[in-house]
Amino acid sequence: MKVLLLGAVGALLIGCSAAPDLGIRDASDPRQESARVAYRPVLDGYQTRRPVEPQGWPQLNRRVAPGGGDQ
Repeated sequence: MKVLLLGAVGALLIGCSAAPDLGIRDASDPRQESARVAYRPVLDGYQTRRPVEPQGWPQLNRRVAPGGGDQ
């Protein structure tokens, strides 16, 4: 019972304390600076994936083999 009472008193004291500063800006303050935003195209870094002609499987296997296929 004492532990429960102590926990309740602790919870009340924590609830009455000041809220921590989370670094949130006040949107209504006109003196606040806004974050810089740079334009970045939607397709930036896009690589086309076009079909290619089939290649011989022995060469492909050597290229993807562990160790680079230097055998």
